[in-house]
Amino acid sequence: MFRDATFEGLASFTKVTFSDFDDFSDAMFSDFAEFSGATFGGGTWFSRATFAGQAWLYGMTFARDLQARDTWFNDPAAQETFCRIARRNCEDRGDRDEADYYHEAIERALRIVSTTPAHAISETSCDDLLVFLFFFSLVYIGDRQSSYLTDVLTEGVTG
Repeated sequence: MFRDATFEGLASFTKVTFSDFDDFSDAMFSDFAEFSGATFGGGTWFSRATFAGQAWLYGMTFARDLQARDTWFNDPAAQETFCRIARRNCEDRGDRDEADYYHEAIERALRIVSTTPAHAISETSCDDLLVFLFFFSLVYIGDRQSSYLTDVLTEGVTG
């Protein structure tokens, strides 16, 4: 479906339900990608996909096989999250060899995270977090509170 696709800017699949086979193989997410709360009903492939920016992948569920070998993440924390989901999927299917592959990818991501100094968090990362919080507020909080958050993000907190 999205094989070899290039996503520039925000690619949001928040709470989307995919019912059939979904192929994101070789896809390029060049900026912010969000799949939080997405449900995949059929087999799903993310093999060789590239997440060059921030990726929010929490709460993804897969009813069938997830294939994600050689997927690349700029953000090691996103790699860890995604590989934990993939490992759990393999374990649920009884595929220990594939689960071991994702376990090793989790360990690589954890080594990167543990050796990255706290001061390496850039202003861009903080800006990305603010963008996420804004979209989170739109989805989960509702209009009244999100309009307040919009004011805060655009004008700052005033006395």
